[in-house]
Amino acid sequence: MTTNEDDDLASWQQLLTTCRERVAAIRDDAQALRKAIDTPIQLDGGGRQLPPRVAGVLTLLSWAGALLGGGATAITAIFTTGLAFQILLGITLVSLAYVAWEFVRSVRLAGPWYRDAVVTSGCLLFANNELYEPGTKLLPGLLLVTFDEQLNGDPEKLCALAAELKEHVRGEGSPPSAMRDAVTHLRTSVTDVPPSTRFRLPRAVAGNDATFIVSLGFEQKAMPNGCIDRDLWPVFGRADKNEAVSLVRHELWG
Repeated sequence: MTTNEDDDLASWQQLLTTCRERVAAIRDDAQALRKAIDTPIQLDGGGRQLPPRVAGVLTLLSWAGALLGGGATAITAIFTTGLAFQILLGITLVSLAYVAWEFVRSVRLAGPWYRDAVVTSGCLLFANNELYEPGTKLLPGLLLVTFDEQLNGDPEKLCALAAELKEHVRGEGSPPSAMRDAVTHLRTSVTDVPPSTRFRLPRAVAGNDATFIVSLGFEQKAMPNGCIDRDLWPVFGRADKNEAVSLVRHELWG
């Protein structure tokens, strides 16, 4: 279950309660809340969302266009202000506009997220190998996250469900029919960019409609030992949005 003696099933409910109480105490202090819990890279603002791979490629291209295009535009302007300069300037301006749009959008969406998100339980599925060694990186991983209070109160069942999913992903046998789509999603997410940020587990598997496979960024600074050393993690997120969650920083664990 864990390599840390203090992080066992008996103490999990107390840790979760402490996190909820401490988050509630700073709800009205936006600066303190943002300092304690990082904003997820991906937030759902409603409407149609781009696939994570497409969104990531657009972001990289926009930054590359802004940086490289800006430099090339400046160099070109020394020699000419003709067609080449105009094309490079156009690429740079479009790239800068997209970067600015992403920034404004993230700021606009962060407010409602901090207001509506709750502390809940996440059980480790898979994570980048570098996260198992102490560091300060932000790397991808997958959690089984539940917003169902009954399953929140039964961490052993949550971890058993996560273990079953992992077993089917690693094994060659066919999973139960109710779990097949979840296993397929998880296999794809482990080897490639996840097709979506969340996958809702069927009620027949989870016993509720509020348990998800969630793709997120694991911030090592939020971990008590700077690395993954346990299965259960307190996370902050919204139950009704197709978006990532964030780890609750260990300073709030008590």
